[in-house]
Amino acid sequence: MIRQLGLLGHQIELICFPQTDPVITELEVAARLGTQKCSFIRRGPLTPRYKALAAARHMITHPLAPLTMREFYEPRLKKALFEGVATDAEIMVCDTLHVWGAVSNALPFIIYRAHNVESQIWKRASKHATNPILRILLAFQAWCVFSAERSLARRANAVATVSDTDAKSFTDLYGAERVVTVPIGFNFEAPLAASPGKTVNLLFVGKLDWPPNAEGLRWFLRDIWPKAAAKRPQLRLRIVGSGRKPDFSPLEGVEFLGRVTDLVPLYRQCDLAIVPVRYGSGTRVKAIEAARYGRALLSTGLGVEGLALDDAKHYLRAESAAEWIQVLTRVTRLECAELGARAFQHLREDFDERNCAKRFETLLPSNKG
Repeated sequence: MIRQLGLLGHQIELICFPQTDPVITELEVAARLGTQKCSFIRRGPLTPRYKALAAARHMITHPLAPLTMREFYEPRLKKALFEGVATDAEIMVCDTLHVWGAVSNALPFIIYRAHNVESQIWKRASKHATNPILRILLAFQAWCVFSAERSLARRANAVATVSDTDAKSFTDLYGAERVVTVPIGFNFEAPLAASPGKTVNLLFVGKLDWPPNAEGLRWFLRDIWPKAAAKRPQLRLRIVGSGRKPDFSPLEGVEFLGRVTDLVPLYRQCDLAIVPVRYGSGTRVKAIEAARYGRALLSTGLGVEGLALDDAKHYLRAESAAEWIQVLTRVTRLECAELGARAFQHLREDFDERNCAKRFETLLPSNKG
């Protein structure tokens, strides 16, 4: 969407907060996205000792601020952010709740680009916790996140959610006055050709340090894959995503690839993308991405929430482990190809990046900036 907003005549300065050394330069990012400028502001080191000390300091100095926002309360990062913002900037888009700790009232016009209802994720995580102490800690963090999210939603001049479901939550929970659904845009050109080979190839793509992804993948590998693979040994699964590798013994037919810069070859070899998430909110980016490449999707209902996809027509729905196993042992490559083609056509209009950029543009003041 950034690239499309630039093509519509808006001048954009992009500020990124990489946690590791980027594999691309600031100039390359600016060139690819068509922004006036791109700046990297490095976050703190990832060593366990540093993170533990920083977390302890944060809980003392900002006891009611979410731990996930810790880095953005640090004076070093705040100073770097204000030095990086152009003096003639008119609008600030907060693309994540976490930066709210650093920007606060930085500019008079603020748009909150909400990819999730963050407090709901923490609330559901606390309900899923089996350890009573962990459950209490997660519930407290859910309250902290709720307070921070409500503060930003009420301060922002507009909130751009990624689904109608989230838009209703921001209105009902936080009393946000101007909320518009602006889906995450994709470049829907043409779907990929059918995958080669005869076996059914599965693909999981997602950040493995995002709790809903991590929990869902653990559930899939523990309760579903061993039984499905035993009934259908030719099944193959590739797991792609940054973050910690799932803590499992090697499983037959499962390949963990870690972070991959180019997903196209993997989608080209894939028949069925899986989204086994059981809590969370927001637009299901990976579900849209699979459809953008013309690939079938096997998911929980929550995994495609807000996409208006019909079960059996646009995707395969499974909730319980038994339902997942049943689908995996029966689905055919031809059925996957037909589902992927229908999903591509269904989502193309709503999630095309040009249409999403035009919808986001309605949130901006009359003068382009």
